[in-house]
Amino acid sequence: MKLLFFSVQFISLLIGFVYFDQTYDQKGVQNINGCMFLMQVQMTFGNLFAVLNVSLKFLSFLCTINIFQFVFFLKLISDRDTAVVVAECL
Repeated sequence: MKLLFFSVQFISLLIGFVYFDQTYDQKGVQNINGCMFLMQVQMTFGNLFAVLNVSLKFLSFLCTINIFQFVFFLKLISDRDTAVVVAECL
């Protein structure tokens, strides 16, 4: 958790120093838009990798079960809340 905090602080300071004191002409506005795009991409990919990690674990779980277990698993999903079933499987 501390590593994440310091990583975010470092990236914030780095971006802040690079884009500090921008002028409001055509080049400055493009730089500000680039900064906003960079922040958006960084936030998106940070969350995307967490989702992919869980999804790949779930997919590997589905690949290791036989057809009877898979049918039972589908019945569980149809009868109960999906989040509870996924949490039980992982």
